[in-house]
Formats: sequence, C-alpha cells, structure tokens
Amino acid sequence: MTVDAILEAAVRILLERGYQALTTKTVADLAGVSVGSLYQYFPNKQAILAEIIRRRAREIYTSLQRAAAGAENVPDLLSRLASEFVAQKRAKLPLSLALKHPKADVAGRQIMREGFQQCQDLVTETIERILDRPLTAAQMQRISIALASLEGMVSTALEYQPDALNAPELEATVTRMMIAAIDLGA
Repeated sequence: MTVDAILEAAVRILLERGYQALTTKTVADLAGVSVGSLYQYFPNKQAILAEIIRRRAREIYTSLQRAAAGAENVPDLLSRLASEFVAQKRAKLPLSLALKHPKADVAGRQIMREGFQQCQDLVTETIERILDRPLTAAQMQRISIALASLEGMVSTALEYQPDALNAPELEATVTRMMIAAIDLGA
C-alpha cells in the first residue's frame, strides 16, 4: 500500500539520516512514488511524522491493553504496564529517539495527550474492574500523576541513559513509584 510505503520510507530516513534530511522529496524517492502521489496522502512532512507518531502511540496502547487484560490485582497491573511500556520503548529504541524532538513540529504532543488519555482510561477501568468499585476523583487524579511519572521516567532514561531501559531496576522502580502514587488506600 502506498501509505505504508511512504511511512516506512520516512521512518528509514529518520533512523538513517535524521529529521533534517526528511523532506517530502526524499520520502517519495525512497518510497518509489512521485511527490504528487505522496501529496495525495500527506500535505507535508509534518503530516507524515504525525501519522508515524499516531501509529506508534496506537501500537503502544494495544500492547498495554494486552498486558492489562490478565492482571489480577493492582500491583500486578502496574507491574505489567511498567514492564510493557519499557519493553515497547526498548524494542524500538532508535525510533523512539528519532521521534522525540520532531514532536513539537507536528502536534505530536497533542497526539501523545490523546494516547495518554486512552491509557488513563484503560488503567482506571481495569482498576475499577479489579476492585469491583468505582474510583474517586482523587484516585483517578493519582492515576494520571502515576502515568505521567511513568512516561517521564522512561522518557528521561530514553534521552539521557538509553542503556537504563535494559536494566530490570528501571521497571521495578517505576512499578514502586506507580503503586505509591496511586495509593488506593487513601
């Protein structure tokens, strides 16, 4: 499919040459399509990048859904989510790094906010299912803080110490932090 070829070419350029080398012409050339054909699907390189970010966010969310499905208690859920999020970032580390800075140019933060909201809803619904009761507004706010902390810790490790993504201590630390942040006892 032409769209997939365009996106694959764009990812390849990002990984091999960086964001500055990404133009609609270089993408079209590598994808084997004309620039005119590319423009039928994407008006500019920002739209291409936005779609790459959107697809990556969906991929991560789907993997988190699978991880959450088998959770039997809240600590197990949070451990599964932390492990899967780190695993997803580790699995596509070069792409995660390549997409980190161009996000500002392509409304990537908005796409990530939408993905974050989906994750927050997933965690809230799963915890409510596990506890068999609705959560309070304060508990839902703590879930939001815990998820932001997860993303922040992994993002910081990704940017400054990518090797930390391979350390089991990162997952354990993130899990403990999330459990403490959510604090369902209060």
